Parts: sequence; structure tokens; C-alpha cells
Amino acid sequence: CINLPGDWSKGCGTATTMTAQEKAFEFMIYTTTQCVGSSTPTPEPTPLQPQTFTRDYDAGCAQGEQVQWSYFFWQAAIPTGTSILFEAQTADTQDDLDAATKVRIGVADTTTTSWARDNDTVEQHLSDEDPPLTSRTWLRVSMTLYPDVTSTPALSDWRLTYDCVPNE
Repeated sequence: CINLPGDWSKGCGTATTMTAQEKAFEFMIYTTTQCVGSSTPTPEPTPLQPQTFTRDYDAGCAQGEQVQWSYFFWQAAIPTGTSILFEAQTADTQDDLDAATKVRIGVADTTTTSWARDNDTVEQHLSDEDPPLTSRTWLRVSMTLYPDVTSTPALSDWRLTYDCVPNE
């Protein structure tokens, strides 16, 4: 039996069948104090996966000059536990970029409000390879964003510089 406010003195008396409203009220009380739904535990959220974006650059050097890829700069918001990896490939034609060696040119692992860059130029990273590489007319920059379970880094801006130097 259910006693509503003001009915406490009446008692329950003999058992009676509950009305539809009483059954609904009892269910509401039950559901606010119990776990309703599947007994299967809630699955863990699917981890965010790394995402890679690429940008191809074509150096505009005059005849008799060759390109030297200089610094790659970025601005990014990097939550704790996330990062952005920057890699480059260089080739004489855009079609040849896919087969070119990837070289690490920087890592964003802290938030920046001004321009950030690696200590070495792209040309220096290329020449540190074994065998050493040199700047070619085309450069592909790959930017791979590595999130954690709940947050992802954000690359807000980037720029690439190069010089044209006389052919040797």
C-alpha cells in the first residue's frame, strides 16, 4: 500500500491490487535507486587514431639555381599526452615523392603561441640521412597528429621557407 502525505493515520488495511498510477510511481522510485539497463559493462571508448595530412610544395627557383629547403615552422595546441610529428620527402617531380625517403623534420609536443621550429633546417635533416640526401624541387610535408584517448592536438598554422642558391 502507498500512503500519500496526509494519509499516515489511515494505515494500509487489507492488501489491494495496485492501480496503474501506483505501479508507475513504484517503478519510478525503483529506477531512481537501481541501475536500469543492460548488465553488460559499458565498453571503453574507442581510442582516437593518429591522422596524417600532407602538403606538397614546388620550389620556384630560376634556371641556374637549386633549392635549399630551410625551416619548417608551426603553431599548435598540444594537450598533455599528444603530439604532432612532421616528416618530409623530397624529389625532382611530384610523382616521385611517394617513393622518396621520409625524414623527420620536427615534433610539436608543447603548445605554442608563437612560431616554433626544429633546431635544424630541412636541408640539414636531409643531409644527416645515410646516404645523405639533398633538397630537390618538390617537397612533401606530412603532419601526423597523435591523440590520446580523449583529446587531440590541433595544428593552427604552418609555413615552410626555402632559398634558391646557384648551382655548383
